[in-house]
Amino acid sequence: MSCSQVVTSFYPTFYKEHEKLFDGLSKMRRLRNRLAHARLDTSEEFVSKGYTDRIQLVFYEDGEKKQQVITMEEHIQRLRDGSNTTAALIELLELVRSEAKAAGSQ
Repeated sequence: MSCSQVVTSFYPTFYKEHEKLFDGLSKMRRLRNRLAHARLDTSEEFVSKGYTDRIQLVFYEDGEKKQQVITMEEHIQRLRDGSNTTAALIELLELVRSEAKAAGSQ
């Protein structure tokens, strides 16, 4: 049983309120993996453009060299999304703890 299935089965109200939680976690994981396996583009071609609001990552996918630009605006949005995902996880943790505590006191 996957995590989303567990949450759907045991905490359906929470799941309905946070339907995008697992999408958010997947996005965080994909970005983390991209950052871990990419390098910052410091090529003359990119640096000479003089951008001050973005970086470019270079990585390989299926044997093909690719690039991904991340602007400051995108970075800030990813931080917001990550904060929202983290807040939902904390809410879920508190829900599980309160139920475990209630079950232990019976």
